[in-house]
Amino acid sequence: MMKEIYLEGQRKRIDKHLTMEILQCFPDSPVYEETEGIYQEVFSQAEASICPKGCIQFYKAEEIIPELKLEKETPVAVVLYTLGEEISRFSVQEFQRGDYLRGMLIDAMADSCLFTMEEEWKKILIKECRKRNLGIERRLEAPADIPMSVHKRVMSFTNTEKLGIQLSKGMMFFPIKTICLVFVLTEDICLQKVDHDCKACKNLKCRLRKIR
Repeated sequence: MMKEIYLEGQRKRIDKHLTMEILQCFPDSPVYEETEGIYQEVFSQAEASICPKGCIQFYKAEEIIPELKLEKETPVAVVLYTLGEEISRFSVQEFQRGDYLRGMLIDAMADSCLFTMEEEWKKILIKECRKRNLGIERRLEAPADIPMSVHKRVMSFTNTEKLGIQLSKGMMFFPIKTICLVFVLTEDICLQKVDHDCKACKNLKCRLRKIR
């Protein structure tokens, strides 16, 4: 296993437009003005509640994704990234108070942050792959492309205490706002297939799906 690259101190980016899109709340929606007002009220606390941490790790395919039966020496990269538990606690707190709109909005703000901060770690991933004379051939996500058991393998190699990430018996991450992605690498340094492919995604009800 090659060394870990830790992702810390990245700029927090909550995107208002994306937050509203996740909620399907547009300017012509009857609750848009109310939602926009709440957004301004909770923004500072939501931003302060986000504590992003993560790492990029490099392995051989047989260590992480043996199910795909790739050549044993095929290199793969794993991105494990979390916003921490405080932002989800903030959202749950609002639900428990009975303010469902605030709870949903804060949760959507966290999701927008996960999406926008993806652009930062993708640049780091591409840079680190180039240092190793590698390109990115394929992006894999559980459970669509790989089994959830991959999460357990990744955790066994990870400094979970440093990242503050745990795994449930059902292979779900805690904190909830955590992502784990596997990238199959290639000697073709020109390939950079690092983005999510909506066309291949089976989640047809995703509110951010970019194709019909």
